[in-house]
Amino acid sequence: MTMVPMDLEDADSSGSSNTNSSNFDCKTLPTLLSNLFESGDKSSAILDLKIYLNTFSIKSSPQLVSCLPSKAEFLLLFELLTCVNRDTNTKSNREFTQNVSNVLSQLLSLLKPDDLFHNFHDEIISGFKHPNIEVKLMCCLQVKRVVEDEDWRRLVLNEPELVHSLIDCLCISDDSSGMIVKEASHALSVIAMCEAGACMLFEETSSVLIHMKECLSKHNSTICFRIFEVVVKCCVHSTEAMKFCQSNTLLGSLLDKFGDSDDILSRVVAITTLTPLTSCKHGYQWLKLEGVFTKLEAALSDDDPFSAIVMPEILKFFAALSKHFADLLESHHGRFLNTLCCIIGSDETSFDLLEAAIDCLTVVLSYDGGKFALNSLGDKFKAVIRRVGRLAKAGSSSLRDQCLWCISELLNAGQGDNAERVVPLCETWYYELDSQPLEFLLKLSKSPILEPRLAVQKVYTNLADQAWALKVMRDHPTFCEYLLDRTTESEDEGYVYKYTTIAKILRAKACAEIFPPSFILKLRTYEKQGAMYVQAASQVATEEG
Repeated sequence: MTMVPMDLEDADSSGSSNTNSSNFDCKTLPTLLSNLFESGDKSSAILDLKIYLNTFSIKSSPQLVSCLPSKAEFLLLFELLTCVNRDTNTKSNREFTQNVSNVLSQLLSLLKPDDLFHNFHDEIISGFKHPNIEVKLMCCLQVKRVVEDEDWRRLVLNEPELVHSLIDCLCISDDSSGMIVKEASHALSVIAMCEAGACMLFEETSSVLIHMKECLSKHNSTICFRIFEVVVKCCVHSTEAMKFCQSNTLLGSLLDKFGDSDDILSRVVAITTLTPLTSCKHGYQWLKLEGVFTKLEAALSDDDPFSAIVMPEILKFFAALSKHFADLLESHHGRFLNTLCCIIGSDETSFDLLEAAIDCLTVVLSYDGGKFALNSLGDKFKAVIRRVGRLAKAGSSSLRDQCLWCISELLNAGQGDNAERVVPLCETWYYELDSQPLEFLLKLSKSPILEPRLAVQKVYTNLADQAWALKVMRDHPTFCEYLLDRTTESEDEGYVYKYTTIAKILRAKACAEIFPPSFILKLRTYEKQGAMYVQAASQVATEEG
C-alpha cells in the first residue's frame, strides 16, 4: 500500500508513556501491519500489533505520525472486523475483534476529527451495528472525539443516523462495564450544548427525538431511565435543550414516573434522575413550577410504610439542592429543614435513614446559607447538634465517623465574606455538642482507628482560625501536648492532617496573642521539620533524660 497518509494531528507531548518514546522504531509499525495483512495467522499478528502499540503512549510518540497506515490500510483493518461477524460469540473471535478494535482506537486517535469523519464515516456507521460491544465502543469514542471539537461538531449535526446510533448505545443491555453508555451519554450531552445540537436532539419534528421516543416506548424501565438521565444532563447544560424538553413531553414523561405511587422503585429512580436539575437556575425554576419541591417535602413527612425506601433519595435530592441554592433554604425550603431535624432528632428513625439524614445535614452545613437557615430553627437545631454530639461520642463506628465529619462542617467558619457572622454561630454550636467537647474529641484523636482520627483532625483544622477556639485549645490541660506529639499518628494521612492543623494555627491572626512564644516556637519547628519528620531515637532519649 503506497497511498499518501492523511493529514494528522500533532502529537501531544504532555502524555506519559510506559516506555520512552525514543525507543520507538519507525520501521516496526509498517512491518507489523504488513505481517497482519499477509499472515495466515491473523490472530497472532493482530495481538503482536496490539502489544507493540501498548508499549508506549501513542500521543507522546510524534515519530508514529510519519508511518501511520494509509487510508487503504485503515480500511483493511476495518474489514477485519467484518470477517468474524457471523460467529462473534466464540471466545477466539471475541478476542480477535477486541484486539482489532483496540488497535483501531489507538491509530484513529491520531487523526484530525475531519479526516476521521470524511474518510471513515461509513465504517463508523457500520461499526455501530456490529454485534461486538468493543466495536461499538470504539465507534462511540470516535464520534465523541468529533463532537468535542467545536470546529467539527457540525459534521455530526448533519448526520442524524450517527446520533440515532448513539441513542441505540444507551439501549444496550449487556454493557456490563457501562463504558458505552457513559461515552454515548457524554457525546449526546456535548451535542446539546450548542443551539443547533439541542434543536437536532429535541425539536418536535426531529427524527432523533422520534427515535428517542420509540426507544422509550419499547424498552424496559432500566433503559428508559438511561435515556431520561441523558435528557436531564442535556437540560442542565443547555437552556435551549430545557425549553425543547418542556414542550416535547420528555420531561413530562419523567414526571409521570416520579408521580407513580404504584411503582415505588421507579419513583426512587425518578427522584435520582431529576436531582441534577437542582444544579442550575433554569432547572430549579422548572422543578418549582412543576411542584416537585412541594411533593418531595410532603413525602418526607409521609407515614406511608414505603416512605422509608424513598426518603434517602429525597434527602440526597435536597442535599444536592443545598450545594447550589443554600441561600434559598430558609425562605423557600423551611419544611425540608424542619423535617430533616425531626428525622435526626427522633429515636425511632431507622439506621439507614439516619445515615442519609446526617449526610444531608453535612452538605447543608458546608455552605454559609445552609448554616444561617439551620440557625433560624433555633432550639430545634440545637437539639439536633446535641444528638449528633451523642452519636459522635458513643454511636456505632460508621455513624460516629459520619457525625464527626458533620461536626467538622458545623464548626467550619470558612474564609468568605460571611466569616464574621459564622464564627459566633460556630462557638455557640460547639458548646451544644457536649458538656466537654474538646475532651471527647481528644479521646477520639487517640483512637487506634484512622478514620475517626482524620475526622477529628479536620474538626481541629476548621477551628484553627477562630480565636475563641484557639483559647479553648490553649486552656485544655493536655491539648497543646497532643498537638506536638508525633506518635499519635502512624499513617501518612494522619501525619498530613495533623501538620495541616498546626500550619493553620500558625497562620491564624490571633495565634501570637493567644499562645505563649515558647509554644509558638515549637509549632514553627514542627512545621519546618515537615509532616513526615521522624525524630531520631537518640534525640528522644536525650530529651526524655
